[in-house]
Amino acid sequence: MKSAATDYELKCRKAAQKIGHKTNKAQLRFVERVLYANKRYKFLISANPRRSTPGQQKKRLEAFSEALQSLLTEYRALHKDSTAKTKFYKSLRDVYEQQSDHMKLMFNPYMNDGGYTEAVLGEFLELLTVATLNAPSQKIGHTKAELKTYYLKGWIAAVRDSWPKEPSIKFGLGNYVKGTDGGWKSISLDVLHGLAKEIEPKIQRNKLGNLMKEVIKNELYQPPAEFIWFAH
Repeated sequence: MKSAATDYELKCRKAAQKIGHKTNKAQLRFVERVLYANKRYKFLISANPRRSTPGQQKKRLEAFSEALQSLLTEYRALHKDSTAKTKFYKSLRDVYEQQSDHMKLMFNPYMNDGGYTEAVLGEFLELLTVATLNAPSQKIGHTKAELKTYYLKGWIAAVRDSWPKEPSIKFGLGNYVKGTDGGWKSISLDVLHGLAKEIEPKIQRNKLGNLMKEVIKNELYQPPAEFIWFAH
């Protein structure tokens, strides 16, 4: 037996009717897609807790680079002491022999007798050092510490994608009025704000309006990949 609709689902249903979804099927589909967008938003926020700032990232990478360079220097110094070097590689062989078959298969090409292992380890440390030096300049999409704004815009784009093709209320902002009781004069923003309180209870209407403006300005007609709806 199907469970009764929650208060929020009923709110979504009323919102669907208000913006112009006329059939029962279209209204239920709107509800499902809003619930899906909410679920994705909550998951993404929980899976991406506050990260370090770009400045903190840079300092951490610099510290790691310095540590690797120091390790590489000590590794090279080790090879000037034949006795210490021999003991190290004997110990390395012992550790290798204690590993699982999977780990042995992975490292076997580098664990043969002779100087090959020495050369490979040295080159690997050099590779890590260079990679760490170059890491701060890498572009990876989202390096900011706070991703909430990005995901909120994704949520807005997902709800926009669920808007009727021939709406009774257009997805838009209208004029912005300054003053104590000012803000965006937009019924669609009112609808969006009511729905958004389920994922961000303290979200301010004007803040949501500013994010909505960015979504419209950047022509995000399709939600980002994190919010793509796959059901048909």
